[in-house]
Amino acid sequence: MPSIVVLEISCDWDLERCNEAYARLPEDIQIRSDRYLSQASRRNLIATRSRLYEVLRLLGHHPHHVTVAENGRPFLKSQAVQFNLSHSQDRGALAVSTDINLKEGLGVDLESISRTVDFTAIGHRFFTRPEAEWIGDHRERFFHVWTRKEAVLKSNGIGLRMPLDRFEVLRSEVSEDVTGRTLALQSQTRDDNYLISLAYSPTAHSPHQVHWLDDREQNWAHDLVRLLAT
Repeated sequence: MPSIVVLEISCDWDLERCNEAYARLPEDIQIRSDRYLSQASRRNLIATRSRLYEVLRLLGHHPHHVTVAENGRPFLKSQAVQFNLSHSQDRGALAVSTDINLKEGLGVDLESISRTVDFTAIGHRFFTRPEAEWIGDHRERFFHVWTRKEAVLKSNGIGLRMPLDRFEVLRSEVSEDVTGRTLALQSQTRDDNYLISLAYSPTAHSPHQVHWLDDREQNWAHDLVRLLAT
C-alpha cells in the first residue's frame, strides 16, 4: 500500500538558526527570501524549504534537483518524490510521497484556526450554498472547507484560476471534473489551533495510507523514511 506522509513543521526559529539555514539554501530561494519585507514570512520560507530539502536528502535526492513548473509549482526533476508545501503563522506542512503514480496529484494546505477572518461573509460569497449553510457560524468548519479547497487547487498548481464555488469539498472525494482526476480528501486538526487538509489522487487497486507526523517529535525523520519505504 503506497504511503503519503504529512509532516507538520515548526517554523518558530530564532534569527541565528534562520541565518545558518539560509546559508545552505539554493541561491534562488535566498533571493526569494531577501524580497520579503516581513521577517515572519522570510522565516517561514527558510524553515519550510530547509525541512523539504532535509526530507529529500533523507530519501536520497539532492535539493538542487528541485525545479519549478510553469504554473509555479516546485517539483523534483526525476518525479521520484512527490511533495507539496504550505505554511501559516509559525507552522508549516509538507505532504510527501514516493508514489510516482501521484505525479502532480498531491496538495496540502494548513491554516491557523485563530486567524481573524469574516468567515460567514467569505463562505456565502465564495463557497457553494451547501458549504456555506454547513459552516454557519462555526469557525473550524470554515477552515475545514477553506483548507480543502486550497489543497485541491494546489494538487496540480491551478491556483485561483478555478473559482472556489465550482466544486464542493464536504465529502471525502472530489470528482475528476475539477482537476482532471479524482481526488481523495482528508483533514486533521493539530494542537487545537491549526487545521491541515490533504488532496491526493487515489490509486484504484491500492489505496494510499496517510500518516501524520510532527517535526517536533524526536524520531520524525526515522519514522518518515520508514513509512515511505512501506
